[in-house]
Amino acid sequence: MEFEKLTAENFPEVIQLWEASVRFSHDFLKEEDISLMKPMLINTYLQSLNLVGLYKGGLIGFYGTRSSKLEMLYVLPNYIGQGYGKALLQHARKFEKIDAVEVNEQNRSALAFYEHQGFRIVNKIEKDHWGLGYPLVHMVFD
Repeated sequence: MEFEKLTAENFPEVIQLWEASVRFSHDFLKEEDISLMKPMLINTYLQSLNLVGLYKGGLIGFYGTRSSKLEMLYVLPNYIGQGYGKALLQHARKFEKIDAVEVNEQNRSALAFYEHQGFRIVNKIEKDHWGLGYPLVHMVFD
């Protein structure tokens, strides 16, 4: 298992992983929501983040940070629940000094994961950053 900085060359596999993970963990999203998000991720969002991938043979997970905030963390569905999300989060905390994250309120497993890792909810945002009607909770590390 190794961590590696990701670049634009990695975007195709990052998007594939993101989509597989989102379809697995974000069952509240509609197909049109995913179709709306995907091009924005490729054309704008990923380029603005510091991305780090976790490799075990191939890319099995990644995180993206901006300043001290974790903007995204995704793991391939087959690897969820095996400690890889925790490894990614610990790497981000150690090397990127992250202390905050926003999570979709409907993503109960992600909320439980971050709470178990020492984050707590400090406020709620009624609309996500895509302008869709999915509330986000802002969490900070205690």
